[in-house]
Amino acid sequence: MPQIPTVASPELSAPPDMNPKIAGGPGRAMADSAEQMGSVADYGAQVAQKLEEAQETVDVKMGEVGIDKLEADAHAAIGKATTPEQMQDIKRDFEEQSQETINSQKNPKVSRALQFYGAHKSIGIQDLATVRQAKVITENDLAANDMLGTKYSGDYVLAAASGGDTTMAENDERILLASSVKHGTMTQEQADDHFDKWLKASKMDTIGALANSPKPADRQRVIKMLRGSGDASTNFTIGAKPKGMVEEGNLPIWNRPTVQNEDGTHSSEYSTSFEQDGKEVLVPTVVDGKFLTPDGKKPAEGSAEEKAMFEAARQHYLSTGENLGKFDNPDDADAYANNLHNRGESRPSVSGTPSDHPLVDGMNLAERNTTLTAAEQKDRELNNLAESQNLNSVLNNMHDAFEKFPYTNNGKGDYEARENAVDNGDFLKSIGAVTPDGKPDRVMGEKLQQEVTRQRAEWEKEAADKDLKAIDKYEPNIAKMTRPQIFQIPDSEIDAHGRSYLLSKWDENYRMNRTENLQERVEMRQERMDKSADIARDLLSDPSYLVQQSDLTPYILKGLSKGDAATVWEHKALIKDPSWQMAVGMLNNSPLYDKTTDEGRAKLAKDTVQFARTVQNKKLTGSQITDELQKELHPQEEVQHKEVVKGLLDNIWPIARSVLTGNFPGGGIPLYGLNYSSSDQAPQRPKGVPANAVWNREAKQWQLQQ
Repeated sequence: MPQIPTVASPELSAPPDMNPKIAGGPGRAMADSAEQMGSVADYGAQVAQKLEEAQETVDVKMGEVGIDKLEADAHAAIGKATTPEQMQDIKRDFEEQSQETINSQKNPKVSRALQFYGAHKSIGIQDLATVRQAKVITENDLAANDMLGTKYSGDYVLAAASGGDTTMAENDERILLASSVKHGTMTQEQADDHFDKWLKASKMDTIGALANSPKPADRQRVIKMLRGSGDASTNFTIGAKPKGMVEEGNLPIWNRPTVQNEDGTHSSEYSTSFEQDGKEVLVPTVVDGKFLTPDGKKPAEGSAEEKAMFEAARQHYLSTGENLGKFDNPDDADAYANNLHNRGESRPSVSGTPSDHPLVDGMNLAERNTTLTAAEQKDRELNNLAESQNLNSVLNNMHDAFEKFPYTNNGKGDYEARENAVDNGDFLKSIGAVTPDGKPDRVMGEKLQQEVTRQRAEWEKEAADKDLKAIDKYEPNIAKMTRPQIFQIPDSEIDAHGRSYLLSKWDENYRMNRTENLQERVEMRQERMDKSADIARDLLSDPSYLVQQSDLTPYILKGLSKGDAATVWEHKALIKDPSWQMAVGMLNNSPLYDKTTDEGRAKLAKDTVQFARTVQNKKLTGSQITDELQKELHPQEEVQHKEVVKGLLDNIWPIARSVLTGNFPGGGIPLYGLNYSSSDQAPQRPKGVPANAVWNREAKQWQLQQ
């Protein structure tokens, strides 16, 4: 624990005696006191600063202890690691955990100090990991060969692809393998075999790099290597077309592998011929750098081994088709075979017959053909992408244009508009599809048309798949759904065609059910209307107990329709007005309404509601309400009265007899909707007329006392 540094405290002296006789004495005493107080304040500040510095020192030491522990754990883990990847993971974990410790500090000074400390420890861990990695590589020499061999192969590819010298990379690989031989991890024969495989793989990687190069010149270069850079007519023959040759061979003669003979000479070609289908076929006896003998060596001339080799060459042709040419007679075939055998080691220049190239040296015919096919295919692909300026750029521009109106509506692509666009010259110019002279590139337009067609087919397939999935989900339950529910299916789940299909199925199901159950539904609807009308009539007769509209809910649950419920509530709003009560009584007693029928009751309820709205709209009160009702009822009742009179005249004697005997209903003839007698006596008070209403003989109607 670091010691807190001490701070010397100021010496304080007693204040001088206050002698009032001494001029200025009190002033000097106060000055001395102030000076001593300042010294005390400075002392306190120094103590606080030292305490802060001490706390920072403690925090730094504590952080360093934590980082040291992480370092110890990392050292132990590196000691157990067996691969470079594990060591790098350990180092990364240490750095992340150290950073967490640093980030937990609130004091910036402490964080900076720990940042430097952690970086120093990280370097030490990296050094330890490097040493451990070298030790692991040393302990596993074959792993080292693979790792370093990959590096040397990369060096080879860089040199060969640029046309440079690959000798340094080859020497590095040889030195590496020689070290393995020296340490006894492999034999010389294994080292030679490893080098041959390494060299062949490096050449193939170089060819692959050139074949995939964005530069057309590099791709054509590797294709020429594989084909041979001369004319096609001279790739597989010596000079001009040989005498008697009816069909050119399929083996490039200047890229033939060589075999070392026991006498020190080299053989790249040693051939024989046989007759097949009327032609003399010339075939090689050296394949992949070895004679077609059990030991791969050249047999003695005229021996049984040589005859067996010739038969093996014939069988090789029958299985592979590889040959050096076909002739119309054996003599010309033998003469050409001698020319092949004696053609020498020198190669013509590139401008003449194709010369051998290090990258294709050692590749057999099958490998060359396969590699050539892949290289040509890649070249075609890259040329197609780059033709007529940059196709990728044009496609990107087209994509950006199609994201806007009119090519996209409501988030969906309008593919008809898109197909028309790529046929339009102005649109092609707008996205950069132009020829060097600035005209619309119609060739590019055809390719864009193909891309739009592909996108449309893909979109249609996705939409069809989506629709089919939605139809499978919803169609089984279509009878339980409503049309709004079909429209509420998210667009992400169904397309327009699928939605139309479900709607048509719903309509079909609806029509079928409607046809089957029409009569039943009509009867049920009438029953519901009758039941609602009965409930509404009872409520209209005495709605005074209704306090709020929700009081009607129990009656709605019992069968009261919402329309009838509204009628009752509107009637309730006026029920407290005596004039309205009188008006309701007049309506109930009017001969216009036959309350014994559903039609009559419905008409009464409708007219009551309509008149209530008239009262509210015109803001009628008192006698204005009954006067307004008389204006509405009088014309209708007069018409009905005339019809009644006409009926009476038609049946005068039965009616007269009823009047004379006093049996006429109501004690008199109904007129203007009020029951009155021919005498001066008031008629019977109708139901609903308030008790304080009096009969007006002149007006012949009930009126409230003023």
